[in-house]
Amino acid sequence: MKDLLLHTPRAGEAAELARRNVKEAAILRELFWRPWLLKRSRLIGQEHWHAAHAGGRGCLVVVGHLGGLFAITPALWRHGFVVYSLSTPQYWEPMPPGYMGVWRLRLRAYAEALGRGRAIPSNVPPEVLLELLESGASILIAFDVPGSAPTPFLGRSIALAGGPATLAFRTGATVLPVLPERHGARIDVRMFEPLDPADHRDAASLRAAIAGVFEQLVLAKPEIVDFASYPSPLVTEVPPEASAEVLGGV
Repeated sequence: MKDLLLHTPRAGEAAELARRNVKEAAILRELFWRPWLLKRSRLIGQEHWHAAHAGGRGCLVVVGHLGGLFAITPALWRHGFVVYSLSTPQYWEPMPPGYMGVWRLRLRAYAEALGRGRAIPSNVPPEVLLELLESGASILIAFDVPGSAPTPFLGRSIALAGGPATLAFRTGATVLPVLPERHGARIDVRMFEPLDPADHRDAASLRAAIAGVFEQLVLAKPEIVDFASYPSPLVTEVPPEASAEVLGGV
């Protein structure tokens, strides 16, 4: 937490926010095992979904490893919003024994939106994703996956994958930022104003805009960052000596 907030006005709150983060993680871990509670989830900002899909455009539903990420796909499906979910290939690997096997089975169920979704392994050929977006489909993808593309975030430069911005530029698909919000034992899903690649000069500019949306969300509530189950690249600065040429393109 100290590293995350180092260059922000909230740096002095790191210790207290770290405690809140541990508490929030414990609550979400309990809710993870109670999928029936997702029947109560609300979708907030549905007008942004409709704006993002106007004219039959494809859409990248972009999320971060923040809050109850597991709730997003089931909530969308329960409200009739069809989305493909780009998921880690481990969901399709043989289940390990014991608790970890049960945990992974539950993750697979969430990725499949309680058995009705359309989960796609993240190692599929890019052509599969391009074809879906060009056909007007929606794909849920995380913006905060470690990569080699320098991206401004909370007063530093971090290295993220360039997938969402690159896919949007190549297909003209809109980018719809989405965040899970916990209210007691209910997890709602909030949608934000979509980003149009046509409004940006290149993929790097769009990537910075995507990160900028989540930067404000993280700064407002740092305790929702998932540090434990997913080593977050949001706290790792790009070494000053690393140039754009070394880090690669988008």
